Amino acid sequence: MQHALAAAKETWRWRARCIEMPCFGRFNRESEEYREEVLRKSCQRRVAIEAGVPEICIQSVGIGGKVIGLHEFGLSAPGAEVMKERGIDADHVIQAAKSL
Repeated sequence: MQHALAAAKETWRWRARCIEMPCFGRFNRESEEYREEVLRKSCQRRVAIEAGVPEICIQSVGIGGKVIGLHEFGLSAPGAEVMKERGIDADHVIQAAKSL
């Protein structure tokens, strides 16, 4: 979440919303009205960040969205270092959003 918030802060001219979704199953059980309030269909430029299983985010970003994530595990270094090395930081989120 910190990377999404940092990207939104840096690109403050964009109308950005940062949403944390710890459980896709629970979100999908919510009412259609609630899901629309959180993930508006009118928003087509979506970027998701997922360090666990990035493929699960495809349903939330849609066909035109971007998912930034890891497909490997077992790296040994401080968390922030690993994330930056693997392309999960505010700069990569901004670049993904610009490419939409």
